[in-house]
Amino acid sequence: MAIRDEKRLRKIRAILVRRRRELLDELDRTDIASKRASRPSGIGDVMDRASSNLLTEEMLTLEENGRKELSEVDEALWVLEHGEYGCCQQCGRLIGTARLKAIPQTTLCIECRRLMDSTLEGALHAEARRSPKYIGEEEHEDTPPRQLSRTRATDIDDAASRKLFHQN
Repeated sequence: MAIRDEKRLRKIRAILVRRRRELLDELDRTDIASKRASRPSGIGDVMDRASSNLLTEEMLTLEENGRKELSEVDEALWVLEHGEYGCCQQCGRLIGTARLKAIPQTTLCIECRRLMDSTLEGALHAEARRSPKYIGEEEHEDTPPRQLSRTRATDIDDAASRKLFHQN
C-alpha cells in the first residue's frame, strides 16, 4: 500500500520538485561548460588538447549522471501523482522509510534494486567476456583463450597477407 499521508506527500513532492530544478540548473551549467571545453582554441600543445579532452569527457559524464537522476526524479513525481509513491514498482512491497528519506526519487525497494544491479552487472560482465580481446580473435573463435593470449597482431597480419597474396 502506498503512502497516504497528504502532509508527508506534499513535503516529498516539494523535495522532488526542488531537486528537479537543481538538476536542470546543473545540466544547463554543465552543457555550457562542456561546450566551452570542447571548443578548439587553435593554440596549445598536445598536453593542452589532452587536458581539454579529459575535461570534456568529465563534463559529459556529469551530464549523463544528471540526466539519469533527472529521469529518476521525474519517474518518482509521476508515481507520486498517481498515488503509488512508497511502493516498489517492481514487486509492490513498501519501500523502507529510511530508503525513501535518503533517496526520495527511488521507486524500487532495496531488494529489487540490488537484484537489478546484480543482473545489470552480470550482463555487463557477460558482454565483456563476449567482446574480442585480441586483434583477429573473431578469426580464431575455436582457439582456446590460453592460446589466444599468445597470438600477436603481427602473426594475424602475416597470415592475412599470405592469404591475400596467394589468392592473386
